[in-house]
This record gives sequence, C-alpha cells and structure tokens, in this order.
Amino acid sequence: LEGPFVRLGGEWYYPPKFPDDAMLNSDGYVSAFRFKDGRVSFKGRYVQTPRFKANLKAGKQLFGYYRNRFTDDPSVRQLDGTVSNTTPLVHAGKLFTLKEDSLPYEIDPVTLETIGPWDFHGKYKSLTFTAHPKLDPRTGEMIAYGYEATGPASKDVFVYTIDKAGHVTHEARFEVPYVSVMHDIALTEKHILFPFAGYVTSMERLQAGKVHWGWDKTKPSYIGILPRDGSGKEIRWFKG
Repeated sequence: LEGPFVRLGGEWYYPPKFPDDAMLNSDGYVSAFRFKDGRVSFKGRYVQTPRFKANLKAGKQLFGYYRNRFTDDPSVRQLDGTVSNTTPLVHAGKLFTLKEDSLPYEIDPVTLETIGPWDFHGKYKSLTFTAHPKLDPRTGEMIAYGYEATGPASKDVFVYTIDKAGHVTHEARFEVPYVSVMHDIALTEKHILFPFAGYVTSMERLQAGKVHWGWDKTKPSYIGILPRDGSGKEIRWFKG
C-alpha cells in the first residue's frame, strides 16, 4: 500500500447546547492515514469552520439544534453554521470536506489545515452543497446540487455539472413539490434522479425552536428525473 486514506466524521469539541441534538451537528474532524514503505502515519484536525472558531473563542457551545439558526446564540446567527463533517471529496486536485447545509470546505491535503469554503471560481450559486455528489467515471465530471439553495426551508434546488478541472459547465434550477431531505441522488449517463420522502421542515417549524426535520406520514414520496444537460423546466416528478 502507498498513499493516503482520508476520512471525515463528527465529534463534539464542546457538548451540544441541547442534550437531544443529533450527532449530525457535531464538529467536523478530518484525519488521514499515510502508507509508505510498509509504515503508516496518522494525522487529524478539526475542520476550522467559522462555527468552530466562534465556539473556541467563547469557550463554549454557542450553536443550538441542527440547522435551526433560531436556536443559536444571537451573536453567531449570521455566521456560517456548518460543521462540515459528512464526506471527504477529492476533485480537480483539491481535497474537500462536505456537509449538505453549506459550501465545501477546502482542506490542505498534506497538513489537513482548513483553507476555507470553495464556490468553484464564483460559479456555484447555491448556498448549500450536497454531501454526496456523483463523479462520472467516463468523463471525470462531477454532478452536484444544493437543496434549500436560497435559504432555510426554501423549495429551491440548484444542480451543477463541474468538469474534471473544477469549472462549472452547466446549471439547472427547479423547485421541489415540498421541502424535504434530499440526502442523495442517482446518476445515469443521461439523467439525474432526485428521490425524497416524508422528512419535512418549514419556517414555522424552525421559528418554534424544533430540530430542522420532522416526519410527516401524510406526505407522498417523489422521484424527480432531470436530463443532465437540461433546464430545470424539464424535470419530471413521479409520485409514490
């Protein structure tokens, strides 16, 4: 074996503000095992998000429930609240940590120090970026998207094709039938599939101080199918 194995997960640097908060809200921790000449070394670092730095300066947890800014300390409500703790990604020669509530955070692949958020040369316009983009093994392109793209509880979804050099080559925008977790997608040679069901949010829910998501068994499931080179107007919804 030769080369690095990079992983990403979450761990509370300070305890959560609310004891029933989700582990989804714990601070991002990126680590790497490096294999060479039959030996292995290890390094790990917390992802230095604005949230992490603000907590460190205050010496306590200032942020409330997962993705509910109304439960944060007023002094930090305008900061990027991501913990960037879900998926490591390598694309276009860069290492990123991902969390679906914010932009990717670029990480130095050698030191694991945090460089900062990345918007693909200013061409990625969504406020959010999926933790599970898809890489096309034939073209090297990445298909990425952001849901709640224009703010919490918004119905907007922005979809992007990003070439192997890291430049945006296509954008499509559409609205979902209702706001739900859009955790992952599926990719074919010609289409993108967007499945979701049941877990909902709303501005009223957030203002009431609840966790971002709640289950609503009355909501149907949906799969949206969008041509990879199409506009948002071309999405078709299949209801279940």
